[in-house]
Amino acid sequence: MSWGELDLKAGTFTLPAVRSKNRREWKFPLSRQAVKLLRGIPRHTGPYVFTTGDGTKHFQGYSGTKNREGQIGKLRKAAGVDFMLKDLRSTMASGMTATLGIRIDTVRDCLNHKRRGTAELHYIARADVDAMRKAFQRWADHAGRIVKGEAGKVVPFKTQTG
Repeated sequence: MSWGELDLKAGTFTLPAVRSKNRREWKFPLSRQAVKLLRGIPRHTGPYVFTTGDGTKHFQGYSGTKNREGQIGKLRKAAGVDFMLKDLRSTMASGMTATLGIRIDTVRDCLNHKRRGTAELHYIARADVDAMRKAFQRWADHAGRIVKGEAGKVVPFKTQTG
């Protein structure tokens, strides 16, 4: 992600087609929390937001995500959960649909997935940016409640003996 792809005033991140898996430019609305976090990141001499140095080289996270001493390793240790960066994306998608009840077509748009099936291709012509913004905001609010321990009560299953 480069600073030029962000419009913090509008609260958007534009993923260029050349870096998109489906080769389509996509504009992602950002939650208030994401905008606040991005505004707090120091700007370096280079164009990249997430960097390991002066901003001239982008964060290359895959090897770092496996590294137990890296930033993701520290996050894993603090969370007590072993995960990869891609797991955060699938957790968001599952949580948006199952926990928050967000429509699957909106979640697909949030993930920049292509439309599938005749109905989606012909009747839902474009992404609903307002619905995406609301979905990202609801997810950020939900994640904040989880971090604060306010997300709800966890009830353990009873084990059967016998």
